[in-house]
Amino acid sequence: VSVDAGAVYTVAAIGTDANSFGLAAFSDNNLMDPSQAKVRVYHLSPNAGPVNVAAGGNTVITALTYKNASDYLSVAPAAYTFNVTATSANATVPVSATLSAGTVNSVFAVGLFKGSPALKFVLATVNGTPGMPGTGSDPRPVVPASTPFLPGLLGILGLVLIGSGVAARRFVGKR
Repeated sequence: VSVDAGAVYTVAAIGTDANSFGLAAFSDNNLMDPSQAKVRVYHLSPNAGPVNVAAGGNTVITALTYKNASDYLSVAPAAYTFNVTATSANATVPVSATLSAGTVNSVFAVGLFKGSPALKFVLATVNGTPGMPGTGSDPRPVVPASTPFLPGLLGILGLVLIGSGVAARRFVGKR
């Protein structure tokens, strides 16, 4: 699996049997409003087909396919029941979770639909990172690939020359 230095990922083992496992990396974004919760669904069940996810009667994720993760959903902290529907099998499984403020929640669909190991949902929760990207409060700022060295050096040399000229005038003026 290929990843970039300095980035945050979720890495999952994916496969259908002991001989066909591989790794998949999903880029994470833990920056958030600390008064909210974030949730993301990972579809790692090879035979469930595409899934839709609904909460409170509203479909919030559509046609999520195997080996993919949904976008992050920002929600109010509360107890939720997410109804995950395998569209090709027309089967719905409820998943209950209590999402707290300031947390990033990952729901992993793993196992096999009507197979072994059985399909199940695993919830993992981490604390989010407060911040507003692009406002200077990002704890992982993007650093330019190269910093202009020459203009800074010329500015420092200019200040040294000006300071030397002022000091020379004062020294000559006191004689």
